[in-house]
Amino acid sequence: MLSAFYHKFVEMRAVIVLCAVVLSVKAQMIQKCACDVVRPCATKTNEALLPCAQKCKKAAEKIGLNYAAFEQCFKQNSSPLAATITCALNSFPNSCSNGGPPTMIPKRQTSSLELAIANEVNAGLQRSG
Repeated sequence: MLSAFYHKFVEMRAVIVLCAVVLSVKAQMIQKCACDVVRPCATKTNEALLPCAQKCKKAAEKIGLNYAAFEQCFKQNSSPLAATITCALNSFPNSCSNGGPPTMIPKRQTSSLELAIANEVNAGLQRSG
């Protein structure tokens, strides 16, 4: 009898902890980015990415990355990258806030997006040699 009660208690405690975790993740809200802030940032992306990547050149070469191929690939594809960013901003007009009171949105975890981007860059570099 005591054993059954103990198991129910452990199960209930696990459910309560799970609910608390889910609610804390769902409760995290952040302010939606203002379009006035996002648009200039998007236009400067190409100008900022290559100098940023150049700071990592030594580390990239240490892990076997052909930095010259990466730099060449980036320079060849910088215009399509800028066009993609512009297209995304124009295609998703509600992705940023256009004035008015600040809009609050649920916070998303960016680690999976960062991992996907890193995998795409790595795959592209491997294809280019």
